Amino acid sequence: LMILSHIQLIQEKQALESELNIASQIQEGLMPKILPEVSGYQFHAFQMQCKMVGGDLYDVAKLADGRILFLLADVSGKGMGAALLASNILSAFRMLRGMANFDCADATARVSEQLAGTSRGGDFATVFLAILDPTTHTLQFVNAGHNPPLLVKPDGSSQYLDSTGIPIGIFAGFQWTQTTLELVPGDRIWVFTDGIPEAHDISANQYSDERLEQFLIESRNAPLPDATLTLIQDVSKFVGEAPRSDDIT
Repeated sequence: LMILSHIQLIQEKQALESELNIASQIQEGLMPKILPEVSGYQFHAFQMQCKMVGGDLYDVAKLADGRILFLLADVSGKGMGAALLASNILSAFRMLRGMANFDCADATARVSEQLAGTSRGGDFATVFLAILDPTTHTLQFVNAGHNPPLLVKPDGSSQYLDSTGIPIGIFAGFQWTQTTLELVPGDRIWVFTDGIPEAHDISANQYSDERLEQFLIESRNAPLPDATLTLIQDVSKFVGEAPRSDDIT
């Protein structure tokens, strides 16, 4: 009986791992593999999950009017529950992409309303949603409680794109404000989840926003894929033997 019980446990574990592997492949497939090509602009995306499935999501798409929508979000919690919630949020935003005159604040409020009405209490997500107009070189964005993205200027100065409202899904009826930013040649915007600044070493020291900002300023002239790879290597070196605690996007 003990042997049979042991075999059963192994079989159940294998079945669970198989299901998680399928879920991981599905979630990975939801993220865009080919990013839009726009004259004068470059886009790059990277994701590394802490577990087989996670609560980080991103999206980039060209709208019918030629503007570029991009989204980065981080769902509360970990594992399968967070992954399901992330998929729901991603689908909700994608359903709104076809709306004429897509508006970041309106879309954020609509998705938050749905999330607040259908999820468990305590489920929420931080979101950075932006629209780039490559003809006017302006960026309109909503930061719903997300880690402030960093704008790095060609001269090495920097600016955080601070929060314009609370995370989505906390309660219905909240209205986010939208901010407009004018871009100049050489500007680079880094949008990231808290898995980078809050990555910690074996002594619980965090990588920190300060270290991240300094790194991004110093690498402002490096090609985007190279700068991203070097950043991930720097975070991994800092973490060392400590187990990874969160997704990185």
